Amino acid sequence: MTRKSMLCAGLAALLSAGSFQAIRSTSEYRAAVASYLASHPVCEHSANTAVVHSSHVVVHHRIPVHIAPWRAADTNNMITLCDPPDRTNGCHYRCGHPGGWYCYSRKPGKCRRKP
Repeated sequence: MTRKSMLCAGLAALLSAGSFQAIRSTSEYRAAVASYLASHPVCEHSANTAVVHSSHVVVHHRIPVHIAPWRAADTNNMITLCDPPDRTNGCHYRCGHPGGWYCYSRKPGKCRRKP
């Protein structure tokens, strides 16, 4: 069994136990997020559209962890988006969760700028 398949099996087991936070607390997940953020420290949407936002950024999953737990630590499923303190004016909300926090977009880096 490969390391990736073991990680996927472990994450799926945690998810089936109903603990999304448990996935985010694994060392593999935290290492993947830290590595991604180190190599992508700026909002990837704002940088593409020359919009300046606050320095608050988060690593967003293109496909949410609750839908694809095996992709929780997959850096190809991550994008850095700005998330200012008000939580509604940044790219994380507007592009990553269009329509509300429980919605998601598979192409969060492709959303339009706020008019």
